[in-house]
Amino acid sequence: MPEINNNRFFDEDGMQELSKSSNFNNLRGFYNGVLVTARMNVIRESINYIRRNWNQYEEFMSELVSVLMDAGFDPSNHSSCEESATSLFKKRDWTHVDDYSLIVLYTDPLFYVNVFKIASNIFRDDDSVDSKKLIRSAVFLVELLNIELFNYCNNNPTKSNFSGFVYRGMSVNTSDAENLKNLSNLPLNERYIAIPLALTSASKSEEMSLDFIQKFTKSDAVGVLYRIKVLNLDRKLLKVYNKAFPTSIVSTICAVDVSEISVLPQEQEVLLRGAFLQVLNITSYRKSDDFDMLLIDAVMVNSSRDHIVTAHLGEQDTPARILFGTIVGMTRASYCKDYCKQHNLSSDEKRYADLLTELTAKYKSLTKKKKCCNII
Repeated sequence: MPEINNNRFFDEDGMQELSKSSNFNNLRGFYNGVLVTARMNVIRESINYIRRNWNQYEEFMSELVSVLMDAGFDPSNHSSCEESATSLFKKRDWTHVDDYSLIVLYTDPLFYVNVFKIASNIFRDDDSVDSKKLIRSAVFLVELLNIELFNYCNNNPTKSNFSGFVYRGMSVNTSDAENLKNLSNLPLNERYIAIPLALTSASKSEEMSLDFIQKFTKSDAVGVLYRIKVLNLDRKLLKVYNKAFPTSIVSTICAVDVSEISVLPQEQEVLLRGAFLQVLNITSYRKSDDFDMLLIDAVMVNSSRDHIVTAHLGEQDTPARILFGTIVGMTRASYCKDYCKQHNLSSDEKRYADLLTELTAKYKSLTKKKKCCNII
């Protein structure tokens, strides 16, 4: 049995560069606030281009291989990687419903470091958006994984609609720890943190995440535990969206329990894809008498419109995206309001209540324009 690794579940110096690389020198631990939207707008161009030009599959794959090789990936140097690369390079499409080999490869420590971490660094690098080749290659790799995640959930109903708590570790220096604490004092719309479209590993096991933090946090750093609540989209709101845009496909690929097909099932992995986290609270947390850390309570919604049909909605895509974003916001704001009430965060409870009222008014306006049934 391979040894459990920390590469996917723990970010060392998470607010600084995540790795030293001659290719990616301006890496972020995450984006927050308006930077998330700006970053996603750039990435969306590549998403739409790839989906509208799927017939250029070989060209996209050639670009991806070139980017991986430039970053140091050489499958011939590792027999297991060379064997696994065959699975990466085979053609996939949205109708290839029973192959999950890329998900399995993601959970393999060696393949993760040599392939998926390179893509992760591209999404985290400020300057990568200046290169269509870099961004498009990383987006293409994630699209291949999207196909498998969608079909894995579609073919295994028990793996769809994952909800509950997941955990992830990080360490930061003392200065960044203070900056991190201040995040909870920002306006609500600046408390989002995300790496748009990036893949993030979390575990259903809090104990495993805590062990990673205690083991890998250096003496001059501060350990951080993310406790992330994963929500299902409100069913009634989803029903309205489906009525308004019946050809749009919504799935729950943003949070998928992959533990049963993982190379390391004991990690209890839930794969978060393009997770947008709303930070709820940041507090001190004591693992043991001699080890203090920060605890970040955050929430995300597991639902996504990512599917090949999205690229073919035409002029309906923008209103569909706006309505979907609104009902995601309503689902999240409702949970945040209740969380704040339970934790005696009265000021934030009012802020989230006001946000929910604002989003509800927007929802009513949007559904009225679409002449949908209004259930709020």
